[in-house]
Amino acid sequence: MPRPVQGKGGNVAAIGFIGVGNMSSALLRGMCSQANPSDILAFDRHPERLDALAGELGFATAQNASEVARNSAFVVLGVQPFAIEPLLDEIAPALHEANEGGSRTILCSIAAGYGLADFKNWLSLHMLDMPVVRIMPNSGVGIGKGVCLFAASDDMPTEAMERLMKLFAGTGLCECVAEDTLEIATPIYACSPAYVYIFIESLADAGVQLGLERGLAMRLAKQAVYGTAAYAIESDKHVAQLREELATPRGMTITSTNYMEQLGFRAAVIGGALKAYEHTANVK
Repeated sequence: MPRPVQGKGGNVAAIGFIGVGNMSSALLRGMCSQANPSDILAFDRHPERLDALAGELGFATAQNASEVARNSAFVVLGVQPFAIEPLLDEIAPALHEANEGGSRTILCSIAAGYGLADFKNWLSLHMLDMPVVRIMPNSGVGIGKGVCLFAASDDMPTEAMERLMKLFAGTGLCECVAEDTLEIATPIYACSPAYVYIFIESLADAGVQLGLERGLAMRLAKQAVYGTAAYAIESDKHVAQLREELATPRGMTITSTNYMEQLGFRAAVIGGALKAYEHTANVK
């Protein structure tokens, strides 16, 4: 059973999540593989989803968003960009209450398109002063094989940043970057899993067309991509060199890759990533 949070005056959670949709759920699974679930508090407007996840992972649950804001050192807003400001308006009194006496809650968000300056403007309008961190994960965080980039406001204490990244250590590769770097990098690592899924599906479809059983074709495609990525990570060689080593003269690899290039394979990948960046720049 999920544990309800203690009331005001009880222990403050190390980190609290408001919203446990797909990405927040993946983050929580990765985090709970290394962090202590008792350090985590969460709320979601869908009690069934919240209770199921809390029952699986063992973190505490809150009755509403304000309870998370009032009782967490780091407050993660796990909602879509259009829902950020209504949620902030809802939890503003709780943030004021939590920051009485000199302590400072640190506000975090996993929403694309709502920048640090946007948060700081909102905080200023509501007479609040606290550090803000944007966190952009990808889908692999749920199994500890993902990427999380962090971009923090200038008033973020170094020690607090270290504590935050330690909480996320179980999600995979975690790096702190400038916000403009985060914006540029997001299409590369956050959208790319979808590109890879299309590639795996296409490769399996080719196998089926050639006569392979569907299950076998899919297993082979998945393992080929998994092994290739693992080898590229471990190798000191540039990926272009690794590709060239597979392209023997008059072989099927060079024949197939040249045909894919003629169809615009590389241009489609680059174009898709650039279009994702364009979209993010226009989202609020």
